[in-house]
Amino acid sequence: MPYKAAKISFDGSHYIATPKENFPQGHKRRRATRPLTDKETEKKAQFEAAYKESQKLPRKERKACMQKAMETKLILLLLQDVCLCLKSL
Repeated sequence: MPYKAAKISFDGSHYIATPKENFPQGHKRRRATRPLTDKETEKKAQFEAAYKESQKLPRKERKACMQKAMETKLILLLLQDVCLCLKSL
């Protein structure tokens, strides 16, 4: 047993060496990225546009400006969805 790679623990009266195979610490797998839906891509584009606009403002006003921009665009998208649903009926 390679003692350098062992994990050493003490239980109060004995030292115990655990082999490295018993405690693997490899890299975890990353989740596969799923493709974004249409709504998610629209929301991302809206956020990026609002972010670019907010960079012109002072730092303290940026968050409020981005929240307003995202809310108004979200409301417009919801209204468009409702109109499309009503037209289909």
